[in-house]
Amino acid sequence: MEEIRQIWCEEDNHYYPEIKIEGGRTYKLDEETFVYLEQLDLGLTAKEQELMKNPVERWGQE
Repeated sequence: MEEIRQIWCEEDNHYYPEIKIEGGRTYKLDEETFVYLEQLDLGLTAKEQELMKNPVERWGQE
C-alpha cells in the first residue's frame, strides 16, 4: 500500500491527508479550499479514457 501524502493547512495549522476513504467512497482534498471532493469512477474503457484527454473542437461541439 502506498503512503498517503499529507497537506499542510496554514489557516488551521494542521496536516490533512490528501485522500480519504469513508463508507466505500474515495475523497480527494482540494488544496486551495481544503474541502474533500468525491472521486467518481465513470467506468470508461481504456479507449474512452484516452479519447477524454483530447479537447473537443469546433465540430465536436456542434
